[in-house]
Amino acid sequence: VSVFDLFMLDMRFSLSLLSFLYCVPLSFSQITGSVSVLAGAYPTATSGFVDGIGTNARFYSPVGVIISPDGSYALVCEYGNHAIRKVMISNGLVSVLAGAYPTATLGLLDGTGTNARFNAPWGLDISPDGTYALVAEDWNHVIRKIIISTAAVTVFAGSYPTRTSGYVDGIGTYARFNAPTNIDISSDGNYAILTERYNHDLRKIMLPPQPTQTP
Repeated sequence: VSVFDLFMLDMRFSLSLLSFLYCVPLSFSQITGSVSVLAGAYPTATSGFVDGIGTNARFYSPVGVIISPDGSYALVCEYGNHAIRKVMISNGLVSVLAGAYPTATLGLLDGTGTNARFNAPWGLDISPDGTYALVAEDWNHVIRKIIISTAAVTVFAGSYPTRTSGYVDGIGTYARFNAPTNIDISSDGNYAILTERYNHDLRKIMLPPQPTQTP
């Protein structure tokens, strides 16, 4: 591992921490090392729950972020607003992909877009083909799946609708988690690895095979 790789890892952690503290997603240029606000209240660091462009948007404790495979947008986990936000990279346009907007009502409810409910979503990743995202929900103790084109939200693994925490391997809703926080999908889309705060472990989730594309 090179010194540059370690520097970049430290920068990604630092940007995530700063985004959490100041309620704004930050962008970082590997070429120049410059940091700028992509969206959120700058320089006041005012929290809130408002869709908009750039500094007109408001966030409340964004903690997880992932860039789409094509680089056109980012998805953000908002711990404080219990929502998943979508940010267009080109112009900083922020919108709610899923979660109770504008009330920020927490819960555990499957549904489409603003009809779905989350409770402290923490980490997320997008599938290699860009069709869906997996979200680790800290206080619902579940993994949610969001179809990005329709914003349809379902529980992929964990106790639904009872949100029972635990430490049990199994398939789908038979599995039990305890405060899952971060999740990463493998490059081939065959499995995901997640971390759990209170079970002190790494869990592996097998994913459905990716559809084969024919020329």
